[in-house]
Amino acid sequence: MQASGLTTFHSPQVGPGPNKAPDCIVLTLSGYPIAVEARELVSEEAIRVNQKAKSINDYVYKDWEPAEVLSEVAKILAEKDAKIYHGGPYWDIAVVIHTDEPTINSETYNAVLAGCHFGPFKQVTKAYFLFPYIAGSCSYVELKIVARRLRWQLWMARASCCLVAVFCR
Repeated sequence: MQASGLTTFHSPQVGPGPNKAPDCIVLTLSGYPIAVEARELVSEEAIRVNQKAKSINDYVYKDWEPAEVLSEVAKILAEKDAKIYHGGPYWDIAVVIHTDEPTINSETYNAVLAGCHFGPFKQVTKAYFLFPYIAGSCSYVELKIVARRLRWQLWMARASCCLVAVFCR
């Protein structure tokens, strides 16, 4: 984000514990906490095959189709939406999905992912998809999230978060 001129978050901290969400907590420029959950999009089948490979010629990779990628992203987001987030309240709950799958590249999948809406979700309000690290940079796309809560419910949750942030400083 910084490489593209965006400075949206700062002061990352490790989450409340190894088996508790969120994985990380960052602050907005205004100082509000955002819970961040990370997850890798990877072919479990290819991992199982590659663990048994005896030589480099035995290694395989999955040739992902757009519908499979969208389905997997939706599954990951739903999984993260179902978690219990400790240490809140949070201004937003963001999910970062990263991949090193060779067939999921930004040239093909940027438009596919950017053109899709995911949700509705009860908790997840932001999501980012990080493409494989190539030539010194890592491109990403912000995913479009549909929140299940009504606008006034989101406002009330964020307002209570703001009050907690102000009184706890």
